[in-house]
Amino acid sequence: MNRRRSAKNRRRTRLPRLPGPVAALVAALSAALALAGPAQASPAPPDAEPEAVIRGGDPIYPQGNGQFRCSAGFNASRGDQGYLITGGSCALGERVWYADPDRTIPIGVSEGSIGPSGYGVIRYTNPDVAHPSEVGLDDGRSITITGAVPPETTMEICRMGSATRMHCGVISAIDQTVNTSQGVFTGLFRSTVCGEPGDSGGPAFAGNKAVGVLFGGSGSCSTGGTTWHSPVMDALWEHGLTIP
Repeated sequence: MNRRRSAKNRRRTRLPRLPGPVAALVAALSAALALAGPAQASPAPPDAEPEAVIRGGDPIYPQGNGQFRCSAGFNASRGDQGYLITGGSCALGERVWYADPDRTIPIGVSEGSIGPSGYGVIRYTNPDVAHPSEVGLDDGRSITITGAVPPETTMEICRMGSATRMHCGVISAIDQTVNTSQGVFTGLFRSTVCGEPGDSGGPAFAGNKAVGVLFGGSGSCSTGGTTWHSPVMDALWEHGLTIP
């Protein structure tokens, strides 16, 4: 009686004996796995959501408590370092820039100078802020910017800004000189696209190519006006940047 129970218990702890063909198959599979190396790890979980995403046309806010803001232009890079090309008056001085009006999410620091054609450059410093080579559109989608082209007269462009969103028109003149309280700027282009405060620095693009960033202008989007833009290729050449 005790011997039967003991045998029964032993049977519960033993692995079942596999039939010959099945045992051979298992042995073959084990050998194949050994040759293939260790099992692959499970896919890593997706990266955490970025703290903020800056695309062309998004609002950016300088340090301080005022309501002043600019618009992001085009994201560019030099090696592993990311930069934002925007309007010169926006990036004047070594300002810290933020993604939100409460100034809680820093994105980077302006380089402290204005380019000869009126553009400005901000160096990204927050690794938790994404800056894809994109321009946001009115319908929530975005367009990927794949490079830059020089402005040409009669070229059709669209401009995105944080104040008046997207407007389109044509380039009416190139190689323009503009006199301001900050100096004389050359090589700008003029367009029929309107602009208002807050749109400064916003991207002007033709298809998926960067053309310029809004420098300034007169009039409004309700009455019409004239705007000047800084060619993006000037910033790329002079700072050794690339898009995307």
